Amino acid sequence: AFSALHLNSCPVINLPKDFAERIFAELEWIAKDFVDEYVTPKIITFRIQLVLSLVDTRIKALEEINLIAERKHPTISKFLKLIETDFIGSKSVSFYADKIAVTSNYLNILSKKELGVTAKGIIHRKVILEAKRLLLGSDLTIKEIAFSLGFRSIAAFSSFMYDRTGMYPKGFREGNVYH
Repeated sequence: AFSALHLNSCPVINLPKDFAERIFAELEWIAKDFVDEYVTPKIITFRIQLVLSLVDTRIKALEEINLIAERKHPTISKFLKLIETDFIGSKSVSFYADKIAVTSNYLNILSKKELGVTAKGIIHRKVILEAKRLLLGSDLTIKEIAFSLGFRSIAAFSSFMYDRTGMYPKGFREGNVYH
């Protein structure tokens, strides 16, 4: 599902120059691929998914920035900022709660109240978002992605992805399914 919760509330977003150039380069490749008889529809579909994934990542980042700006509770702001820098190193609520000097239970209650999702859910969303970005938008192997995201094994990463998306990393990458 595409991220924009309020699609018409912010129909235009400002893109950093390098990001916009990347999107335009991908769109140019898609246009070239349509007229190339040797390019399969699967390749075109993959390129389209890449563009959607890049845009989706940007929109989600903007939504998180807006969430931080809109939230009046400083604990939630600190939590969301910490996730951006520490999600690879730790995926446990207690890690973030300790850094913010609150209990895990309080952080979960506050997160559920302010964001509609538990603290664990917010952490997992960030990891899944980054995993999808790397699976669709990089040439890294699944093993390299797993280790770059802080997983100790491919099996742990695969299980994590399957439990939260219904797809294993290989299936997500090769299945041309955009979630």
